[in-house]
Amino acid sequence: MDGGDDPTKTSGAVGMLPGGPQGKGAIYFCVGSRQTGICSYSWRLWWGQTSFYLKAREANLAELKVSLHGPDERHAETGPGFKIGYDSSFQQGEGEPNALLVATPGWLPRWFTGYAVSEDDTHVLRLRFPYDLFIPGVPSAPAPAEVKARDFAGLIPPPERHLYVVDVDVFVSQRHPYWPNESQARQDKACLGPLQSKSGEYLTAVIVHRSALASPTPRLAKAPGPKNAGDRLRGIGAAVDDQGVLWICEQWMSRSALEALSAESMQPDAQAVE
Repeated sequence: MDGGDDPTKTSGAVGMLPGGPQGKGAIYFCVGSRQTGICSYSWRLWWGQTSFYLKAREANLAELKVSLHGPDERHAETGPGFKIGYDSSFQQGEGEPNALLVATPGWLPRWFTGYAVSEDDTHVLRLRFPYDLFIPGVPSAPAPAEVKARDFAGLIPPPERHLYVVDVDVFVSQRHPYWPNESQARQDKACLGPLQSKSGEYLTAVIVHRSALASPTPRLAKAPGPKNAGDRLRGIGAAVDDQGVLWICEQWMSRSALEALSAESMQPDAQAVE
């Protein structure tokens, strides 16, 4: 990080994908550049009844679902709360195996609390996209598809330099839509949302350009890095930090290391073999 620079600033979704104004339907976004043609996975935020949801649009990550449940008498047993887990409606598509990395076997499903920034507003999750996903010559994630006219879609500029990241910070609010440093964020076109559920809660997000040194990625969200270009696999790591915020971090992973871990997990227990 260069001395004298602010390590944190909002960064706008200056390029819009096909879609309509915010607040009418779902929010779709990805990080990327039209000049290089390199983009991240595409993500969808939407609401259903009293809950909000997040999923990747990539078929081989589609079994992952984040559910942000609000108050609902139909769910009296679980009550309000936030969860990352498997989507019961998921059907495996063709292509590479799922590249989702979790901290330990059995980690999903996982409930988390989020971090209360005020009495009414909770920082629930952070999606992180580092600089090295977008450097010239690396393979892109699948190009984003078009969305319905009532939905909003944004193309977020990638990080500007090495050791910087773009974060999409997501909030759930009880009374009013919430964006940190809202005046500056609006000036930078960095506000996403709001969406409103039938329970009256709001979901918002803000796009932030940060130094990865000043705000490091949680250790458990990091996968083994690739040994070389041929070993490189685009995937995501997930972890809940000490404040209860869920991190979903797109990154380059080692294909061979993940294959080894997958093979190890498939091995029968040694005592059972005997």
